[in-house]
Amino acid sequence: MTNSEFIYWLTGYLKLTDDSYLDEKQITIIKNHANLVQTVEVDLSESIRHFIADLEAELSQLAKIPIESVRKRAIFCN
Repeated sequence: MTNSEFIYWLTGYLKLTDDSYLDEKQITIIKNHANLVQTVEVDLSESIRHFIADLEAELSQLAKIPIESVRKRAIFCN
């Protein structure tokens, strides 16, 4: 998976979920897909790295992250 493909996947993932929040399991799914980028392109784009770091930081403080917050931040991955 390339950086661009990850962004398309993430956009679809966030649009299709009916959940109001993302939990640790869902964040792990996002991180695992980001790891797929590293197997193909070696490095994640800086914007994706920041997005993942923000999710991890917020998850360390909250048990669930509001989906709207995640959707707004995902726009900046492009």
